[in-house]
Amino acid sequence: MTTPTRDRRVGTSARHALPSIALAAIFAAVLFSVPVPAATRAGGTVGSAAVVVGFTPETSEQIAAAVTHQVGRIQTDGAGGQEVHVVTAGAGDPSLRFQASLATGEVVGRATVSAQARAVSMDGNRVIVAINGDVWGGYSSPTQDAPNGIHVQDGELMVASTDTRSAFAVDASGRASVGPAQITLTATGMDMVPYPVDRLNQLRRAGEVVAYTSRFGPRTPQEGSGIEVVLGGLPGPLALIGAYPLTVLEVREAGSQPIGAGQVVLNGPSGTYLDAMMPGSLVTFATAISPGLEGTRQLVTGRENILTNGAVDIRPRPAIADQLHPRTAIGVTAAGDVVIATVDGRQTPYSTGVDLDEMAQIMSAQGAVNAINLDGGGSTAIDVREPGDVEATLQNRPSDGRERAVANAILLVSSTPTGPPAQLFVRPPAATLYVGEKVSFEAKATDAAFNGIAVPSSTVAWSSAGGAGTLAPDGTYTASAPGADTITASAIGLAAQLAVTVQPDTVAPEVGGTPVSRLTAQTTLTSKAVPLTVTWPAATDRGTGVASYEVQRSTDGGASWSDVAMDAPGKPKALVYAVPGDVMRVRVRAVDRAGNAGDWSQGLRFRVIAYQDASGKIAYKGTWKSTKSAPNFGGTVKYTLKKGGTATFAFTGSQVAWVTLRGPDRGQAQILVDDKAAATVDNRASKTVVRRVAYVKLFTGTGRHEITVKSLGTAGRPRVDMDAIIVVVPIGD
Repeated sequence: MTTPTRDRRVGTSARHALPSIALAAIFAAVLFSVPVPAATRAGGTVGSAAVVVGFTPETSEQIAAAVTHQVGRIQTDGAGGQEVHVVTAGAGDPSLRFQASLATGEVVGRATVSAQARAVSMDGNRVIVAINGDVWGGYSSPTQDAPNGIHVQDGELMVASTDTRSAFAVDASGRASVGPAQITLTATGMDMVPYPVDRLNQLRRAGEVVAYTSRFGPRTPQEGSGIEVVLGGLPGPLALIGAYPLTVLEVREAGSQPIGAGQVVLNGPSGTYLDAMMPGSLVTFATAISPGLEGTRQLVTGRENILTNGAVDIRPRPAIADQLHPRTAIGVTAAGDVVIATVDGRQTPYSTGVDLDEMAQIMSAQGAVNAINLDGGGSTAIDVREPGDVEATLQNRPSDGRERAVANAILLVSSTPTGPPAQLFVRPPAATLYVGEKVSFEAKATDAAFNGIAVPSSTVAWSSAGGAGTLAPDGTYTASAPGADTITASAIGLAAQLAVTVQPDTVAPEVGGTPVSRLTAQTTLTSKAVPLTVTWPAATDRGTGVASYEVQRSTDGGASWSDVAMDAPGKPKALVYAVPGDVMRVRVRAVDRAGNAGDWSQGLRFRVIAYQDASGKIAYKGTWKSTKSAPNFGGTVKYTLKKGGTATFAFTGSQVAWVTLRGPDRGQAQILVDDKAAATVDNRASKTVVRRVAYVKLFTGTGRHEITVKSLGTAGRPRVDMDAIIVVVPIGD
């Protein structure tokens, strides 16, 4: 699958529905968007990021005294609208702190962002925001679960590579910073020479020496030959700056060996300085970090730097930097506030994703002056504790369709214990609805520090004033007429109101994907055309609801369209007929009960090819006879009465069907696809049926295949007929 890039956008229009009230705000945002300097890299300027309409929040909620969570959209050139989450955490609140999280507490093992947040969240240590962290090595070995860069948690150096990487760091005072970070590791033996150690608790690469502690896991990696030098006497966790006099306890063969408490195991190939280390000798293992980061308590590195001193600065710049993907970034403002942003992607038309220049522009527009890009793609995840909730929950839509287990995460934690109820909220905080739209409201409570407090639904009293809709006793509101309502919830001695505006239903429904046309067993050909079943994902509609679907077909690939009659217009399914040889394309749209028609969703072009029983491309073995019969497809049919008679057809396509006759005297046939048994078909029926599709095989993609129909010589009804073979060949756009 080709990944779209900045210079070659996905050719589709965004169909993510925006309330009309928000559209005006989006266009206004263009006038006030923050200018972004041209991105620079080795060789010169690459131009401004391609955000054509800046971030406009659709919702904005305060989740702590100095923390806000906004959800909205940007528009990028050619790729349409993108879904963006932004969290801004103000500096100076002593009750809030950022916390690095190694997935399972050890390198070996990954966990989702949500699982990492839940593992440490408790009253007085409540996680209110969580995002994914660094890239990790891969999936082929547990050793590759280690973050690729540096991970420092509560002052402990847990994982490190010794190359310089851009990092998000927090010192003992809670001050956050973004910039380059480098770890230096050395081992000094009896010769007093400080030898380099290349990594800490990561996979060893060719020629390297890597140090492992119990933070890695119970055993050293299985990969790699060579030797291991076991050093004992480590007094506690590794600090960012330290010199640890240790004793050589053992020199052993490398690979899946125990790591004891208080041990540092140096793992490397033979022929290095490790060969000179002998049991009983002293070795000083030393750690150091870049100047200025000595007081760091939490540190997570990222993939690339994207902002430096307010300017777009993509370093390094691999090819993936110019591709459109889900992204996660973190940065700091000139005032020391922390900005977090995620962009969903790989889900056109909802959200395609952004390149790094666009991600830098998003961060700059939110005030960040220094920022890094963290892991992205299917790893992008953001959890937020919404007002009234006790725990943070996943807010974005990961491109895998579910959360991916990741190596590490960055958590924002509140240390304020839960107090008495202070505020009541009505959620969701929907301000604008459309006629016919239905919402189930909930009452949520928080204390003065925004800690969530459970409100039993049975204790909530609901009321409304205004007459634009109806409100059920359980808080379900149905918008019925243009106008305004005030929703009131009362519980636990508190009350909350929400103003609701009901607008006429002017929002068209959206079909959730493209239509797909398939050959279908137990359908019947006409004398000239082949039936295909067309299906598509059900449409969604915010207002009055989907009333029907309209389906059209083109027999020349899309130049002209004709309507397809539907037996059940309200169901996402239709039957179309293709004349063999024509280039067919099908499109569908939804219409709601207010008469709003959505955009057409268009399927791929394809050609249906019919091969008559007499085609020279069908290879017959055994005794087959030919007979003329006007009702059959093409007016002729071949048949066999002998067990073992076969008809074999080789083709290139994505679908194939066997067309035959059914009747009281028709028997069984075995179907083989690519020389493998695929099905047994019994063509017995109470009356004769001609031009019947008896078997269909759908393939993933287009390829070269072979289908064989083999007579099984059924006792008393041995006849098996070959009327035609139908093949579908996709043509694409």
